[in-house]
Amino acid sequence: MRQAELIMLVFGVVVVVFSTTVYTITRRRHRADQALPDVDPGLIAPTTHDQPPAGVEPGLAGALLNGRTDMRDVFVALADLAARGYLQITRLTAQGAGAPDWQMQRTQKADADLPEADRAVLAAIFTAPPVPGTDERTPRPSVRLGLLLADHSEPLSQARQALRAEGTRLGWFHRDPHDHHTTWGWVGGC
Repeated sequence: MRQAELIMLVFGVVVVVFSTTVYTITRRRHRADQALPDVDPGLIAPTTHDQPPAGVEPGLAGALLNGRTDMRDVFVALADLAARGYLQITRLTAQGAGAPDWQMQRTQKADADLPEADRAVLAAIFTAPPVPGTDERTPRPSVRLGLLLADHSEPLSQARQALRAEGTRLGWFHRDPHDHHTTWGWVGGC
């Protein structure tokens, strides 16, 4: 027998032994799985929650979940405030008639019982930008969401900063969550 034939024979035996071993192990596991009774995953039935935990506002819950505040958290806070009656959101464009736009209107409901972050979000959204040449800001009863989004809006940034400040006050963030530069990052970069 030549050396090439011997190598092919050994290789063939190894492939057959390996294939047989994999088949045997797979078959045994399959039989064991079929032999087990249905297992109850736990004593406590899983629950779903459609509300954030008590004392945590929905806008802040998003910040808590992902460790930072973003515009989505502001929009969640606005939707929650609308659900609680502090503002009214009306669709301006018909369904299927191009890009949707929304009108947000402040209601007469007093906001004294609101947490500071929610009051700051309302104040940021419903305060008009200063008149050019002055620092005078006036409250506005309504605002179009499309206008807020179009100018990379200062009110939306202020609302996001208010949520971030509340998360920091609550001790959820020990530093600015948008600051990704750490000492070890700079050491690694160098």
